[in-house]
Amino acid sequence: VNATHRRSIITARPISKGREISIGDLAFKRPGTYMSVERYEEVLGSKATRDIAEGEFLDEKDFE
Repeated sequence: VNATHRRSIITARPISKGREISIGDLAFKRPGTYMSVERYEEVLGSKATRDIAEGEFLDEKDFE
């Protein structure tokens, strides 16, 4: 499947640094060239390493 048809994880609302990330904080959007939606369970329950604005694509460095 072409990456433009896959989805990536984005923020559904602003997330403050240190906040635990929940499913309500996440949304899924095309293109799938960023962190794959298949990895959303890795993000749930982790803490944000920086302030993340609404609508930003997530990256591994954004949570721990």
